[in-house]
Order: sequence, then structure tokens, then C-alpha cells
Amino acid sequence: MILTVDLNPAIEKRYIVDNISIGDNIKANSFTYNLSGKGIKVARLLNIFNENSFITGFLGGINGEYFHTKLKDAGIPHEFVGIKEDIRTIVKLKDISENYINIMEEAPRITREELVKFYNLSSRLMENMDIICGLGSTFHPSVPKDIYFDLITLANKKRKKFILDGTEDKIKYGIDASPYMVVLSKRELEGLMNVTLDFENQIIKSGQYILDRGVGFVIIDLQEKGSIVLGQDKGYRVEIPHYDGNLGNDHSGMIAGFALGIDRNYDLEMTMKLGQAFSIVTNIDPDLEATEISDIKRIMGQIDIYSINY
Repeated sequence: MILTVDLNPAIEKRYIVDNISIGDNIKANSFTYNLSGKGIKVARLLNIFNENSFITGFLGGINGEYFHTKLKDAGIPHEFVGIKEDIRTIVKLKDISENYINIMEEAPRITREELVKFYNLSSRLMENMDIICGLGSTFHPSVPKDIYFDLITLANKKRKKFILDGTEDKIKYGIDASPYMVVLSKRELEGLMNVTLDFENQIIKSGQYILDRGVGFVIIDLQEKGSIVLGQDKGYRVEIPHYDGNLGNDHSGMIAGFALGIDRNYDLEMTMKLGQAFSIVTNIDPDLEATEISDIKRIMGQIDIYSINY
């Protein structure tokens, strides 16, 4: 079973308008309210593919109550630590010319008592899990920088596999705890190493630095160029068909695909194709409910994998 940790969920309010013009009253043609958060995306994707999963994190306020209700309606098992402050709201405006404005509230403050409850809850939930996916960014300063280190250390003691999302400054603390897998982009790898990576051999060598910290696998998302998967003994170049535009930098789909493949004991090639296909589908279409198994299988058939020998 897969446990997804989302430390900063939100309610996303999306408005479609004719034109975004500063200083004018803007009438919405349509609007939607959605659950937002990388961990939420992973849980929803796994739920669509009938994979047993569970989600945890922090919830509070009226937004938290709405969040809980929507998860319950979707049939996604969950247990969150209740907090005093309301979880954040993200407001997105988009017009017919593809202009957009995103307004993101600050993450809620987490008290010491709430944090202790979260660690205790995480420890209890991990007992019945095989894989833990750690996601969530833009934390409030009240959340300790080494929270990923603590969670990964806890998972390792319980012999659980921890997949760490690299889209967060706190990744450098998490790596030191030796998670099973780290997923990050080339840009994030550059930030971690404080270098510019122009060639694939440079990317591979930088990824090996993470492997040397005791990490089992490093997945480097190259977006529309596919990805690089590095293991302790061997690496792989995952190539994908051409797609117009930017595929985005959201690793939720890739993490969901890898977690699914690992939990079902698929071989490494199948798992890599699952992770890449999930990433492509979720970055092309934000409507997760529209994701079909046939779409995943079609894309998997278009993916080529080549070995990289160190």
C-alpha cells in the first residue's frame, strides 16, 4: 500500500474570463473549485488506477473541512492532523488569450503540538504501508527544514521505501537520510549542485552525487526530452515522442507511476515507462479524471529506453 504525504494542500479556485485587464471589474464565464497539492494529485491518480493508497498531512479551517468532504466523496482514504489555521487558497484567473494570474496565499503556521501529532500519526500509518511518497512545497517557516530527513529516517527504520519529490528547497536535507528514490528536474539538480548542466554526461555525474549519499534511484525529469534514471549499478535514458510546448515541471504523475510500478512488483523497464507515461499525461491535461488507462498504455508503447553504463 502507498502512503502519500502532502504537507501543504490547498483549495484551488479557477476562473475563466474574457480578458484580464488591470483596474477593471472582471466577470467570470466559468469557475471550478478543486483540491490542489502534489500529494493530492498522486493519491487521485492512484485511486483512478485502483491502487490502494492513503494520504496524510495537515488540514484546518473551513477549507480543510471542504477538503475532507471532497476526499471522502472521491473514496480516497485519508487521515490528517487538524491544525488551528485554515489551509491556503490558490486563485487562478485565465482569459481567452491564455493570459493568467495566480494568487497564492501563504501556507498555514504549524504549531509544535501539531507537528508532534503529525510525526506520531506518520509513524503509525507507515506500519501498514510499503511505499511513502513525500511531496509538498512552499511551507510556512514554522515547519522545520529537516522534516523530510525525519520522515525518511522513520521510513528507513521501518524498512519502507520513500520516494522524495525534488521540487522543494528542503530536498538537500532529505537526501542526507538516504531515501529509496529522488525525483527532480534538471533545473532543480542545477540548484542543488550550484552548477549549470549543459550536457547529459554532466547531468549523469551530478545525479551520481545524489546516489553517493545512499539514495537507491535518482530520476531526472528532462520534461519534453524524457528523463534519465540512475541506479546504483546502472543508468537508463528514457526517450519520448515529440510534444509541442513545455510539458511542465510537475513530478506528481511521475512519482505516482513509479510508486504504482514498485508496489505492484513490475520490472524496472515497465516501471520506468509507467512513470514517464503518467508524467506526460498529467502535464498535458490537468483534468486528472479524464485520464484513461488506454492513454497510459498508448504512450508507454512510444517510449524507448537505452542503457547507460557508468
